[in-house]
Amino acid sequence: MSKAVSILCINDSQTDQFILKEILTQSYNPLDLHQTQTSKQAIVYLKKYKIDLIIQDIIRPGEMNGDQFLYWLKNHNDFYDIPVIIMSLLSADEIQHLSVLPHVFNHKPPIANQTLIKLINTII
Repeated sequence: MSKAVSILCINDSQTDQFILKEILTQSYNPLDLHQTQTSKQAIVYLKKYKIDLIIQDIIRPGEMNGDQFLYWLKNHNDFYDIPVIIMSLLSADEIQHLSVLPHVFNHKPPIANQTLIKLINTII
């Protein structure tokens, strides 16, 4: 039996979370998928589970937006090496202004399922 891929998805849109769940469950078996809407909840998951990949939006309400979460992540020794895919409506130019750059940027919603899966497969 192969090891489950453990992915943490952080997105305040339930529609986007549903789409990602559909794409990921069709492509990975076994899959250990964790979904949350806030950075604060994401930090709880990171401390509780071994995460292989994070897929997150940048623009989120709450105490910590996606850029601030990415900065927090990359400055914590236990989590700095977890790869991150940013899925956002922001342009690639706008992503370049983040405090810490992600591993990969992809527009949302994910239109080409296979493109997203290829990105994930090259990272994990």
